[in-house]
Amino acid sequence: MMFSDQPKTVTLVASPPPETDNGGLDQTFRLLSARGLHNHEIHRVASVSEIDIALSDILTASFKGTVRLQIIGHSIPGSMCLGARWTDTGIHDLAAFAFPFLILDTNPTALGLLAKFAGKLSEVMLVGCHVGSTTSFGHAINGRTLTYTLAELLRCKVCGADDDVAPEEYDEQGWYAPAPQHRRPKGWRWSDASPPLWTDLGTDPLPRNRKPCGRDGKPLEIEIRAIRTAMLPLLTSPQSNDLLLGLPSSLKITCQHITTARPVSALPELAVDTDLGPAQILCGGRYLKLADVCYVIDRSPSLTAALAALPRAIDTARRAQTAAAPTAGESVPAAG
Repeated sequence: MMFSDQPKTVTLVASPPPETDNGGLDQTFRLLSARGLHNHEIHRVASVSEIDIALSDILTASFKGTVRLQIIGHSIPGSMCLGARWTDTGIHDLAAFAFPFLILDTNPTALGLLAKFAGKLSEVMLVGCHVGSTTSFGHAINGRTLTYTLAELLRCKVCGADDDVAPEEYDEQGWYAPAPQHRRPKGWRWSDASPPLWTDLGTDPLPRNRKPCGRDGKPLEIEIRAIRTAMLPLLTSPQSNDLLLGLPSSLKITCQHITTARPVSALPELAVDTDLGPAQILCGGRYLKLADVCYVIDRSPSLTAALAALPRAIDTARRAQTAAAPTAGESVPAAG
């Protein structure tokens, strides 16, 4: 391959199975491919292993210089779905976190497949709704954790989207460029002389499309009574209906605004029961969707603490169910 023909940018678009709503990903792949961009290779991938294969085919021993890498997929802060079933009731395939690793997160075994590319990438951009956001909502890592880990691993600048993303948010070179009303990507810049340095690609826009939701200037208080389903890794269950965690009646969130720019494509990170009815928490814990209204959530340490305690609570509940279940051969008293 001549130097002039080498790709300068590589874009890898996730390819989850049909159970996932892939409309946005498919549209993004078609739009970028249709541009016929020079020195820009675009591929579909379904795992970290396939990222390894795609990059290995490009960054051969004869390759000169570096490339920019862009990975596009469904996300929550700190995790990207590549080939897992990413639905509105969570990730229900424990194998997604084993080889070939259908989820891109800070799993050291999965990242070991990418360590060979250190020094061969000039920049990495993670493009998925809120993948680079600092909110985590109970997940052990957030977007800042993931981008820092990758910056250390790959020795280059790594940033992630800090807002909803859309298929048309790419510049003339096919690189992620959020719309003016969306927050800028966040991440870390590699430095040989120090730990990675926090980098913010421009000034975030002021919040728009918001209006007060309470009366007389007071915030609206909403009580969360139970968690029905969770998108968060390690908190999912084999059956979408067997995760029901009752929460203390004192667990409440406050909302001062509603947003008129509703995140249409965002999948719920949590489905909850509230005193106002069933609701969904979206976009790294920024919004509570109740019916057709999206409330902007004020930060709530009590809710974050409850979510962080989910694994222990679920394990305790399942152990209790197992202990209460009749053993094989044990007679069960007849009713009546």
